[in-house]
Amino acid sequence: MQTIQFTEKIDEAKENKKFIQTMAAGALGFFLYMILITYAGVTAQEVASEKGTKIMEVVFSSIRASHYFYARMMALFLVILTHIGIYVVGGLAAILLFKDLPFLAQSGILDHLGDAISLNTLLFILVSLFMYVVLAAFLGSMVSRPEDSGKALSPLMILIMGGFFGVTALGAAGDNLILKIGSYIPFISTFFMPFRTINGYAGGVEAWISLAITVIFAVVATGFIGRMYASLVLQTDDLGIWKTFKRALSYK
Repeated sequence: MQTIQFTEKIDEAKENKKFIQTMAAGALGFFLYMILITYAGVTAQEVASEKGTKIMEVVFSSIRASHYFYARMMALFLVILTHIGIYVVGGLAAILLFKDLPFLAQSGILDHLGDAISLNTLLFILVSLFMYVVLAAFLGSMVSRPEDSGKALSPLMILIMGGFFGVTALGAAGDNLILKIGSYIPFISTFFMPFRTINGYAGGVEAWISLAITVIFAVVATGFIGRMYASLVLQTDDLGIWKTFKRALSYK
């Protein structure tokens, strides 16, 4: 009786690359989650603290409210980029300092990590961060008191937590239909598409289409909110978010 033996050949380099991609995607998702949670609250708080003040009436009598809003958003966005830049510089310094360690040199971690992060992923992250800042400012402008900004941010927090925990849970099973669909939905795609791109689930065409959708949505949303910003910020009545929004639309 002949015994048949099966042997499984494991490509160690391929498995190592896959592990690094998964870790990079997870680390990036967590970093985005922390940055968004932190600066969404800061943005909403700052906008809410300006609401109904005399200084804003003076400012809007001198320049267009939309121009002020765009400049304010860019300033906040640059603050976030500065924060991120500090981490990037620190990370690069650590890489240069420890790159010759046997573990890093032999495992090829740095090479695989460099391959995982593409230009599309970086641009996607930047545009998505700006989009979240704009939404946080919009929600913050619809409350009458700064201490209520946390309540107003509830929809944004749901999006952030849904995106992060969603990709964490769904990504464990590999690429799937929900991940693919979510990769083209603004806000959720902030977490879904970079995860799929880094892990090799999405090609270049898919990634650039998703980025284009995000850019278009961010531009349209920023323009829309900018045009109605004065009517939001100058309102002082505590009407609730929905009624405040409807009143702002009537003034637009």
